Amino acid sequence: PAAGLASQADADALRDALRQGLNFLTLSRPLILVLEDIHWIDQSSLDLLCAAADSCQSLPLLVLATHRSGDVPLPVLETKKS
Repeated sequence: PAAGLASQADADALRDALRQGLNFLTLSRPLILVLEDIHWIDQSSLDLLCAAADSCQSLPLLVLATHRSGDVPLPVLETKKS
């Protein structure tokens, strides 16, 4: 149980650090974040990306994700629709 709490705390800290970093980087200019080969993304990384996208909607930020055609896991396709 303690390890699960530490993992959740680490995940929360990483999500906050990413949000703060993106906020800082977009203070003076717009930012393009390119993520290549997103078809290899694991669920925890996809969750992190979705959380960052939700919390950074008002920033001058474009997230461009590339993937192989026909090689994209279902959770990534569902994310693309939202």
